[in-house]
Amino acid sequence: MPYAQAGDVRIYYEAFGKGAPFLFVSGTGWPGEPWKIYQVPAFADRCRVIVYDHRGVGGSDAPDEPYSTRQFASDAANLLDAIGVAEPAHILGHSMGGRVCQWLALDHPGKVRSMILAASGSGAMGDPDYPRELALHSIESMIEHGYEEHIRRHMKSPFFFPGEFVKNHPEEVERLFQAFWRRRPKLRPYLRHVIARNQHETETFLDQISVPTLVLVGGEDSARSDTGNHVRSSEYLRDHIPGARYALVEGCAHGFFWQKPQETNRIISEWLESH
Repeated sequence: MPYAQAGDVRIYYEAFGKGAPFLFVSGTGWPGEPWKIYQVPAFADRCRVIVYDHRGVGGSDAPDEPYSTRQFASDAANLLDAIGVAEPAHILGHSMGGRVCQWLALDHPGKVRSMILAASGSGAMGDPDYPRELALHSIESMIEHGYEEHIRRHMKSPFFFPGEFVKNHPEEVERLFQAFWRRRPKLRPYLRHVIARNQHETETFLDQISVPTLVLVGGEDSARSDTGNHVRSSEYLRDHIPGARYALVEGCAHGFFWQKPQETNRIISEWLESH
């Protein structure tokens, strides 16, 4: 199985195709597996597509210590070095993965050719009630329903997919759930991921991001979540990262990569072609 020593952790990764390196960075506690449903097949014909499990997730090492999005970015930079990626890579981060990508662009700009921040944010944006540790409603849900059912309910909620999509395409939701669950983190590192996401804060550094940036979000990704309204947080990134472009996937919430893969991949393809 493909592993790389990325600094102090061994990271599980997979690479597909040839061409410009394209690194996909997953969200909170998510493995690289879900990218293989629609994104890897769409881009491996023109790019060297790299998917991986964060520390704490799937096949990667899971040290029992606090995590941070900046640490995850260091892991990603070390992974690129370890697998011999010498040229700058296109990077795409979904949700917490976009927070990781912000630190990659800030701390390792020479490794980034272009960046896509998908349904992400910079942090509190001045909200005094922004959670920095574990959110009460998530803990309640896990205690009441258990880890597996909590995740399943999360994917079926309006936060992730519109109700009509869940009703009409249950097989797609289940396919995504299984891709996550097969390589899920254990509960403790999953919770460490949640804390790392909630503690992320790059607001005062956004104007220092110099790499070409596309901010991408579902048009209906506005449900209240631990980290707020993702349309609003994406608009904030657009407005505070110099020269950032902005695109919406209409009719979608947080899971637009799997709800409208063709449209989403078209937007990504157009971005890659221009960078």
